[in-house]
Amino acid sequence: LYLAMSAYCAHIDFNGAANWLKQQYEEEQAHATRIYNYLLDQGAHVELREIRQPPNEFGKILDVFKSSLQHEQSMTAKLNNLSDQALKEKDHATYNLLQWFVNEQVEEEASFGLIVKKLERIGDDGNGLLRLDEELAQRSFVQTLTKTFAHLSIGLAIFNRDRQLALFNPALVDLTELPVDFLSGRPTILTFFDMLREKQMMPEPKN
Repeated sequence: LYLAMSAYCAHIDFNGAANWLKQQYEEEQAHATRIYNYLLDQGAHVELREIRQPPNEFGKILDVFKSSLQHEQSMTAKLNNLSDQALKEKDHATYNLLQWFVNEQVEEEASFGLIVKKLERIGDDGNGLLRLDEELAQRSFVQTLTKTFAHLSIGLAIFNRDRQLALFNPALVDLTELPVDFLSGRPTILTFFDMLREKQMMPEPKN
């Protein structure tokens, strides 16, 4: 879906939006691969089935991102239902996996929702649309890091200049068992280390 939206945005000369949505497509590919690998690790027989062809026309740029937001909201509902089912069946491993995606959806909906609000405020103002498209074109560096490190078996935590957690990969959650909501809350490096010490995964500092 997002690749089709990206192609459509390029066609209507919103190249920044096309870049943003292509990056989103690549992120979703990484998410799908994580689920695929989990199923294989669990000994499941994975069957790949036909995917319905996405639309080729989406209307105005606002319509593109409204459709994207609706899609994310639909995915959130499906993930919540799967999580409920996993708990009902006491499948805690699958529940833990799904919780990573459930928390990820909070960020996904917020990202799309913010773009929709900006587009609604801009309306048909050409200069405003141009500036927003330029902003969307900048989505690359963090996305590239996320895609690069998503499949590493080594836990990765990247902190920004304010010493807050800016990026972490799924392996960090698996290896440290730190709660996803804690990591998503962008803890400081000192708080991060304190949590690792509480779990006896780091020694206490020497005086």
